[in-house]
Formats: sequence, C-alpha cells, structure tokens
Amino acid sequence: MFAALHLPVTFQTIGNPFPIILRCMVLNGIGYLYCKRGLSYSIVAHATAHVFMQVVLMPIFF
Repeated sequence: MFAALHLPVTFQTIGNPFPIILRCMVLNGIGYLYCKRGLSYSIVAHATAHVFMQVVLMPIFF
C-alpha cells in the first residue's frame, strides 16, 4: 500500500513505463532496511530522504 501511494508522483514525473512501476513497488514494498531493521527505521530513512531532496537537491536543480 505504501509503495502504491508513490505511483502518482512516478507517473507524473516519467510517464507510465512498467519497469519503473516494478522498481517502485519492490524498493518501497520490500526494501532492505525494512527487512533488516523494521518499519520504524524505514520510515525515518524515507522521511530523511524526502527532507534531503527538498532542502538540498530542489534548490540546486530547480
């Protein structure tokens, strides 16, 4: 379910190719961090990645 919530952004960014959907579902659904450390670690890592993208990458590229 969590991975499926990322699909609208994926479609908006690059269209609707099947390999990208599969990658999104696999990486968000059964990620390495989730399997090794649990849900709380993967939530923190995901939030940190979003903050990094918004604070560091967005001003550089946009």
